[in-house]
Amino acid sequence: MGLKDWLKDMTRAKVPPVSVNDSNYAELIEQADLPVLLDVWGPNCSWCVKLAPTIHSLADKYQGAVRVAEMNAAACPKANSKLRVMGTPTVLLMRKGRIVERIAGFKPQAFYEQAMVVKFPEVFEAK
Repeated sequence: MGLKDWLKDMTRAKVPPVSVNDSNYAELIEQADLPVLLDVWGPNCSWCVKLAPTIHSLADKYQGAVRVAEMNAAACPKANSKLRVMGTPTVLLMRKGRIVERIAGFKPQAFYEQAMVVKFPEVFEAK
């Protein structure tokens, strides 16, 4: 998928990921009622750009069941330090602010969905 295709696809997304920063981290991540998939990305990371369509697809697909969020690690030093993210992309599966799974590097969408099935089984039991 080229950049033009990705941009076209992005305009079709119904529910984008929630944007997390240092000021809203506690509210959106630590106090979340839903399980959270947090994509920690970097502005100069080509793998992060490649992962973005997957994160947007997951946000749309699991709206209301999983809070899918994204955070620019460089712009959020406090939250990034708290999460101890050493490289990007890193995807964190979380419950009430606690990390239950840390996935480093780029993976296909099915990998993240399988991790959610294991770590968030209640989301998938009703389906």
